[in-house]
Amino acid sequence: MGITEREGRRRSSPGQARRLPMGGGRKRQPGPGKEADRGSGDGGGRGSPGQEAAQRRGNALETPVTCGIRDASLLPPLCHHQDARDAGATEDPAVSRNREPSAGDAEGGQGALVRYRQGDQKEKEVSYVAKCNPCRKQEMFDSFTNMAFIKEAAFYYNIVPLINAELEAMGQEPLRLPACYVNHSVEGEQVLMMRDLRTDGFKMFDRKKGMDKAHTTLVIRELARLHAASVIAQDKMSEPIEDTHDFLLMDFDTVEIPGGDKMFEMVFASNLTNGAKMAEKIGGYEKVAEWLNSKSKEGMAMFIDCIRTKNEPFNVLCHGDCWNNNILFKYDETGKPIDVRLIDLQICRKASPATDLNYFMYTTFLEIYYDTFSQVLSGAGKAMPFNLEELKKEYHRLNLFGFIMALMVVPVVVAEAADVMDLDEFSDDVEEGIKNFQDKAMAQLDSNPLLQPRLLATYDEMLEYGVI
Repeated sequence: MGITEREGRRRSSPGQARRLPMGGGRKRQPGPGKEADRGSGDGGGRGSPGQEAAQRRGNALETPVTCGIRDASLLPPLCHHQDARDAGATEDPAVSRNREPSAGDAEGGQGALVRYRQGDQKEKEVSYVAKCNPCRKQEMFDSFTNMAFIKEAAFYYNIVPLINAELEAMGQEPLRLPACYVNHSVEGEQVLMMRDLRTDGFKMFDRKKGMDKAHTTLVIRELARLHAASVIAQDKMSEPIEDTHDFLLMDFDTVEIPGGDKMFEMVFASNLTNGAKMAEKIGGYEKVAEWLNSKSKEGMAMFIDCIRTKNEPFNVLCHGDCWNNNILFKYDETGKPIDVRLIDLQICRKASPATDLNYFMYTTFLEIYYDTFSQVLSGAGKAMPFNLEELKKEYHRLNLFGFIMALMVVPVVVAEAADVMDLDEFSDDVEEGIKNFQDKAMAQLDSNPLLQPRLLATYDEMLEYGVI
């Protein structure tokens, strides 16, 4: 996996991350009917010091991790087959793939239904989500996939217990995340076994509708709790949290893609030029189109500047990818949302809270965020590091980040399932894959009545805020 060791590493200038090599042999996950439970494995011969450090971290992560559960006795009984035998199961549990999409499934996720028997008891069932490496046919995606699994597993194993300890010390509930029980970290075969939130009544909100105040408030409050608790945890550490847990520094600018170092630059550039083409087609937004075209070559640099530039006191642990498909809700009998779970921590990072907020929402909910953030800090006897007006300024400072992400995500959010670009459709020719994505987005302007109003609202807001 090639995480460079902290010992003897050379640090770049402040705010700039080192490049993390993510190469290595390409492995494939066992197909249906083949052995899927191989243990940790050593991944072959002895590798570089960085690879050995990564493997040691991977082996440590094989331990089941209880996240978001106060009492370990609430852990579903069969995290490993061996657990069943230790508990007196009369035979190995039967495991079947549940082909129905499961709440909590993310990219590469599959529902797994485990049937087991303990002693003379009747057969029981427990359901998990197995989040698997999708093993895309294009090797250019391997490095980013490996990074994503490292980050999410390390967040659950290292960060969640740290944050939950602070929250529970002040009498607050743990982070509202799915429990993560098992991490299989062999490169090319990565699997995260997580709680199936569908069994608890959670489901995804219809991404094409747009969240109302009730849904948005639940998400904003949970982001505030994550951000604020990370401030408390950081204050108790002797060095920056990203130095202790350096997976937080992994990001788009640290992944080495063999033969494709410019892929992300091309993706971000096309993101802006595509926005310009849509603005031109809509008409009346020539200024927006001109600005987007003029900035297209700077797209990647602008994105990195938003996530890397430190602006004290706005430095917290961020979700990184907080949009509709990474949020699940639970509803009461009247259909009112009463609980929330954030999923998919594969792009978690330390950055300004305004990056999460701009990615997700509009200004009208900043007061709710501020109040929740303040409540968490006051529970630990700490003063707020910023006031509401300063938060609003920071939010607007990073409106550009929200604009960049909106241009990338909005066409996906409103698209019909058949129109969503599948990364497996990318050929090894990145430019061709990008063009196919742009063509689908442009076609949506004529076929999808939801896309144009969303884009216009985004363009108008960026003009009003002075981003353009």
